[in-house]
Amino acid sequence: PDYKAALKAVDKLDKKDLQEIRSFQSPPPPVATVVECVCSLFGQKTDWGSAKAVLADPNLSRKFKDFDKDSIPEKVSFKLQGCVRREDFDPAVMEQHCKAAKAFCMWCRALSAYDDLLKEVAPKKKKQQEQIAEHEQAVAKLEGLRKEMDEALA
Repeated sequence: PDYKAALKAVDKLDKKDLQEIRSFQSPPPPVATVVECVCSLFGQKTDWGSAKAVLADPNLSRKFKDFDKDSIPEKVSFKLQGCVRREDFDPAVMEQHCKAAKAFCMWCRALSAYDDLLKEVAPKKKKQQEQIAEHEQAVAKLEGLRKEMDEALA
C-alpha cells in the first residue's frame, strides 16, 4: 500500500513541481539526499548537475513506475538503507522544501521497506521451492513404485 501511494504521489507531480526542485542552485541537504538516492536507484551519477538532468527527463514518471524493485543491486540497496535511516529523510521535512522531494522521499522509503521485506522472504521462498522439488521427486518415486506393483500383480 505504501509503495502504491508513493507511486501515486510521484505520478501527480507536474512540470512545475519538477521545475521547482531543479531550480535549486544548491539544494538544501535533505533535498540533495533524496535526489542522490533516486539517482543511485536509477543507476545515474549523484552530483547535482547530473541529478538535474535526471529530473528533466520527460519519461521520469514512467521510470518510477517501471522500476524493477525486485532486483535492486546490493550496493544500491545499502545506499538506499543509509539514506532512509537519516532523521531528515522524512516526507514532512521534504515537504517544507518542495512537493517533488516529498514524493521522491515517499517512494524511496516505500522501496526500502519493500526491499527489506524481500530480503526477509527470499530465503523462505527458496526453502519452499526446495521442499516443492523434494515433494515432486517423492511423488514421482511413488508413482514408479505403484506402476511396479501393478505390473507385479498383473
